[in-house]
Amino acid sequence: MDRKFTKGGLKENSTYEFRVSAVNVIGQGKHSFCTKPIKVKEELEPPTIDLDFRDRLVVRVGDVCTLQGRFTGKPAPTITWTKNEEELKADEEVIMTNTSKTLCLAMPKAKREHSGRYQVVVENIVGLRKGICSLTVVDRPQPPEGPVVFNEVYRNYMVISWNPPLDDGGCAISNYTIEKRDTNRDLWMPVTTACTRTTCKVPKLIEGREYIIRICAVNIHGVSNPLLSAEIKAKDVFSKIHTGKI
Repeated sequence: MDRKFTKGGLKENSTYEFRVSAVNVIGQGKHSFCTKPIKVKEELEPPTIDLDFRDRLVVRVGDVCTLQGRFTGKPAPTITWTKNEEELKADEEVIMTNTSKTLCLAMPKAKREHSGRYQVVVENIVGLRKGICSLTVVDRPQPPEGPVVFNEVYRNYMVISWNPPLDDGGCAISNYTIEKRDTNRDLWMPVTTACTRTTCKVPKLIEGREYIIRICAVNIHGVSNPLLSAEIKAKDVFSKIHTGKI
């Protein structure tokens, strides 16, 4: 005979007493003495977590970025978000919304500086669970870094160089576009759109004319603002590296 019994339907934080009596074919015997008062405590369950985001996520600048999921656990777990191992605080750019079963971290307009390693920790007295996401917010590059250096200057061509952008927008620079403009004209003339290095020959110059060069960096998300050179005159004066007007 099984002398164990499970009673369901009890209310948390309520106090109960229990007694037992034996029953046979003749009838029910006397009750036992009552137990001491027993307070029903909250059931303990370690946290579980079910996330709707991958461990790596790429979004465009200005887009909505949402990291969300569901969780369980008793007692109710606490939810903590960190970015690059520093605890996150909600503000106008980062919104945290939690319910008794769901968690959500949202950036209504993602920025490049939102890129980083995000971690959510769901924890109660029984245990904890973690979720991690490496977020990259991508954009067109920043302009190439100047100054534009005139490595060689001749009457009909020059060789220039520059530095890559400080921020490539989160993905590799595919090429640079180089244009030239005679200072006596408003029209920019293409030199090349296929330059993959940070140096370029600028041909077809007219001796004695002054030129300005502009350079843009390109990635798969767009074209940067331009880097402009100083004015320089096309003539056979190359004897040293120039960074200014001749």
